[in-house]
Amino acid sequence: MLAAHDRFAIQDMIARYINSCDNFDQDDALTMVNDDGEIKLFVDGSDQPLLDLTGAAAFRDALAPRHAHHESIGVQVRHLMQNLELVRVSDDCAELRCQVLVLYQRQQNSQDPAPRPV
Repeated sequence: MLAAHDRFAIQDMIARYINSCDNFDQDDALTMVNDDGEIKLFVDGSDQPLLDLTGAAAFRDALAPRHAHHESIGVQVRHLMQNLELVRVSDDCAELRCQVLVLYQRQQNSQDPAPRPV
């Protein structure tokens, strides 16, 4: 059984990573990814990941253009993670599953508040 303080530490790290990404703080986000860190994004019950990244370099290469694109069109992204489940935990690895709601909002300095696809 995982100790409560370890569970909270894992959840805090995930929240910090998501907040760093949402705030375009790539440097902070990358401090939480090691060379064998993985993220796999499955959408709509698919058995094949839409996104499959391993290692800090892959994370950096994926984050930079997304951040640049969102900044260029004046959109702020927010990820709301729900139903966080720790599926497997070992001494150096935690596998989790959760639901993510992604919100896109216009930045305050945007001159055009009209909604549009991003």
